[in-house]
Amino acid sequence: MIIQCKNSQTGWIMIGLFLLISIQITDSFLRFGTSHLPLGAFISLMALMIAVILTFFRLTIKADEKCIHVIFGIGLVYIKIRPEPSVK
Repeated sequence: MIIQCKNSQTGWIMIGLFLLISIQITDSFLRFGTSHLPLGAFISLMALMIAVILTFFRLTIKADEKCIHVIFGIGLVYIKIRPEPSVK
């Protein structure tokens, strides 16, 4: 595969938003008193936040003469688009 074009874009707004949400979840867990987040819920929510950030923090698009590759994050979501040959 000869790569003719490669472009990556990092989603800084999404990273910042999820960081703020993670800080709020951690604050709810560490809050002393009667209304705090249980340990199981905290671990589940933080695992979900980490998984979402790793999956969608970056978008990479590669194009060559045969197809277009769309890769999200660390590559868990990978889309390959093969255009139809043009009719002459």
